[in-house]
Parts: sequence; structure tokens; C-alpha cells
Amino acid sequence: MKWINHKNTVRRNTIFLKIYRKAWEKEHVILWRLVEQSASVEELSAEYGIEKDDILTMYQRLLLVVHSLDKQLSKVQQAYWRKQKRRRYHLVLAEKRRRNAVLSKKLKDSSFPLSCRLYNVLYNLDISTVRDLTNSPIPEFLNYRGFGRSSMNELIEFIEFEHLESYFKGFQKHKKKYYYKSRNNRR
Repeated sequence: MKWINHKNTVRRNTIFLKIYRKAWEKEHVILWRLVEQSASVEELSAEYGIEKDDILTMYQRLLLVVHSLDKQLSKVQQAYWRKQKRRRYHLVLAEKRRRNAVLSKKLKDSSFPLSCRLYNVLYNLDISTVRDLTNSPIPEFLNYRGFGRSSMNELIEFIEFEHLESYFKGFQKHKKKYYYKSRNNRR
């Protein structure tokens, strides 16, 4: 018996939905003509046999629905932009942390084998981290005592080995100018 009642309920709901769809289509056409085609309320009332007050009520309901949807859409957009802003902030923060970790790295902790000469020159210049190294322009190193061609080649190789090219302004230009290819240094 319950199953029969359920079938009847489903049938009633289906019929109700069909009727509502037909009514909604008619209401949709009336509102479309009112809004898009700028038809007058009197004209629509006469054409569809509906009172003016009912058409105005339909229009007010439409405005309430549109206003409600607009508010909800606005909330969704605001949440989306907040999420995007947070995501960008966290990406920038992660990049800053990564960059800071690279710059804080001690030169002696590198797996690149620095020569005693280069290490001593950097030590005498009080350069112990990558940050200290990036604060001095590459051409300026040639002005320091004990820093010659082989030290410059080694420094350039160190920068490439540690992938620090982006931390030195104009690195490729300086590499072309200062990287010497001697008989002993064919790389």
C-alpha cells in the first residue's frame, strides 16, 4: 500500500512539475517582453489576459530573485578573490623563504670544491654566505688582491654549479667577458 502511495505522490509531483513548467514558460515570455522588448504592462495584460497587478507581482518576484542571486554571486566572487589573494601571498612567501634559504647558505657548505686561493680571498673579504657574495658585483672581484683569472673562472663555475645566475645582475654578460678558457681550463 505504501508503494502505491509513493507512486501516486511521484505522479502528482510529475504533473505538478509539468504544469509549473508551462506556467513558468508563460511567465518567462511575459517578463522577457516586459524587460527586453519594453512592452507596456497594459499591452501584456490585454494580450495574455492577466491583470496588471499580477504582472507587476511577477516582475517584483523576478527582481527579488535577481537581487538574491546577485548577492550570492557577489559572495562567491569575493570568496574566490580572497582565496586567490591568499594563494598568491603564500606563493610569494614560499618564494621568499626559498630565496632566503639560498642566500643564507654558507659557501663552505657547498658541494663545489673551492680552491684554497679563492676560499682565502673570500674569507679575507669577509664573504661567508651566498648573500655576501651576491652583494659584490662580479667585475669588482678582479680589483681584490690575489683574485686573478683562475679565481674568476672558479667563481663563475661556482655560480653556475649552485644555480645562482639569477642573483647576479648581468651574469651572462660578465661570464662572456671574464670567463677565460686557457689550456688548463677547457670546460
